This record gives sequence, structure tokens and C-alpha cells, in this order.
Amino acid sequence: MTLTDDFTGQRPMLRGVSHIGAAIAAMLGTPLLLLVSDSPRAYVGGTIFATSLMLLYGTSAAYHRITWTPLFRTIISRMDDSMVLVLIAGTYTPFCLVVLNNAWGITMLSVVWGVAGAGVIMNLARPERPRWLRVAFYVILGWLALVSAGELAARLSAGPLALLVLGGALYSLGAIVYAVGKPDPWPRVFGHLEVFHVLVIAGSALHYSLVAIYVLPS
Repeated sequence: MTLTDDFTGQRPMLRGVSHIGAAIAAMLGTPLLLLVSDSPRAYVGGTIFATSLMLLYGTSAAYHRITWTPLFRTIISRMDDSMVLVLIAGTYTPFCLVVLNNAWGITMLSVVWGVAGAGVIMNLARPERPRWLRVAFYVILGWLALVSAGELAARLSAGPLALLVLGGALYSLGAIVYAVGKPDPWPRVFGHLEVFHVLVIAGSALHYSLVAIYVLPS
């Protein structure tokens, strides 16, 4: 995940390190999702969710740890921003395919992937949009799940619902850190973007646990 002025000064020592670990964890965690899937829909949902995790963390790690030429840095920066949308839509997918009924699930799946796809096109074609606007777009898409809150509450118990909401809250808190650039605890080693990355990883971990334990085996 990128920040427009990420390379205007010296990068913190740990920039991108956490996402290397997250990318490896996503790869290692993929077989488990496939093993616990007990239906074709669960298998597809788990595959798409796992792929979105690997794409986001792999792209982010490569962007932040590799020294790119200006041209390729611009390209991968746009890809990095776009992977946020892919992860959001990928996270929705197992819930839409397994938890929600067809009326809700297919509708939500179509809307979320359609909006995410439009956002990816905008990121690639018009990356100069203000940071706050991009962040708002991500947060709104993430919390679009509230539209189906009643259906989710009817099909998930309190524990899974708590994991779902807490994961979303961590993502949103990370988005706020990303947007305002604070806190910035140790700028030369672990800055505000590292705080953002850790919060996103925590949100992903909760959602991964939710999908692996409660969604795919159901």
C-alpha cells in the first residue's frame, strides 16, 4: 500500500518489512482455506480471498522494498493502490458465495466487484486524485457490507460477527492513519505508514480466521 510522497525522503528502515511477512503468511495460509472448504462455492470463495491477500501483500512488499526506476515506480504504485480494492472485493467474495442467500449474495458480489473494478481503472488512469478521496472510496466500499447487515446477523452468530466488525474497524483505523499521516512514532525506522501496515495486517488476520473457521467449513 502506497503513499504518494513515499519516496520524497529516506524510507524508514522497516518500510514494507511487515508486508513481506504478510505475503508469506498468505501463501502458507492458502492451502488451509482450500482444505477446510466443504463445497464448490466455498472453494471458489476461499481461492479468491486467498489470492487477493497474496496480491495485496506481495505487491506492497515489492513496491516498498525494491528500488524502482521512476517509470516502474509509477506503475507499481498504481498497482499497489489498486490491490486495496482487490482485497476488499476478495474479502466480500466468500461471504457472498457461502453465507448470504443467492438474492443478497449475487447482488452484493456484482456491486462490490463492479465498484472495485471501476476504482482500479480510475487508479490506473487518474492516479492524481487526492489521498483523502481514495481513502474515502476504500472505506465506503468496505462498509457497504452494512447494507446486508440484517442478513449477515441472521446467518452468523455473535462471535463471527464480532470478528467481521473488528476486522473492518482495524482496516478503517488504518485508513485514518494513512490519510492523516499520524502517528509517526519513529520516522527513520517505523513511521506512520508502518503503523498503517500493521493495522491492515491485523484486520486481515481477523478476517482470515473468520473465513477459515466459520465461513468456508459451514
